[in-house]
Amino acid sequence: MSDLELVKKMLRAVLQSSKHGVAMARLQGDYRALTGEVIPYRQFGHGSLESFLRSIPGVVRLERSSAGE
Repeated sequence: MSDLELVKKMLRAVLQSSKHGVAMARLQGDYRALTGEVIPYRQFGHGSLESFLRSIPGVVRLERSSAGE
């Protein structure tokens, strides 16, 4: 399994654990709690976590909450 596929698998696990989604501000901490590491978005050529998440629409769907987050 490639590094990218492993990160996707771990992200799915984090996201599936929360029925109503995970705020992006909390995602990095939840991922770290599960894996012991931060989401390595720079390793995949992205300058921000949001850019990386937008590049994997089959795993993550970004939505603005009613509070604008």
